[in-house]
Amino acid sequence: MFGVTCLLFGCFLSAIMNFTCYIHHVSMAIMDETIDHLLVCCVFTRQVWFRLLQSVGFLTLAPQPDDTSFDVWWEKASVRVSGQVRNGLNSIIILCAWSVWNHRNRCVFDGAPPDLNAVYNIIREELRLWSLAGARGITHLLALMPSQEQLGPWSSLGLGA
Repeated sequence: MFGVTCLLFGCFLSAIMNFTCYIHHVSMAIMDETIDHLLVCCVFTRQVWFRLLQSVGFLTLAPQPDDTSFDVWWEKASVRVSGQVRNGLNSIIILCAWSVWNHRNRCVFDGAPPDLNAVYNIIREELRLWSLAGARGITHLLALMPSQEQLGPWSSLGLGA
């Protein structure tokens, strides 16, 4: 039963040692609170990846339940695209990972509650600023977005087709 619960939360088991994921507040049996857990396995972060990559038309590149390594997942996603699209995707992955890491630190060290909307708002604003600063890959991806109506909470970006 415990193993099934961990699989539902997207965690992998390699050793038995309790820790709490500070983002979704679940005690798990796993080696450590690893960067791989935080960036590809954590339920909270998977929601961020899903929403973010869906908004730019790359939902199929979002981490899957069998992805347990951030760098392996990033490499798999990156090789599936090329040119400015790859540049934009890599920039978005870096921005999302940085935003999730900072949010996790606010939860751990400042006692902030996990807040998907706060992470989305930070990413939205950073995407806007990076595009304005000339990040061509991001600007290229945002221009490929199908329409503002399909973006849902991302429609306030003020960017895209």
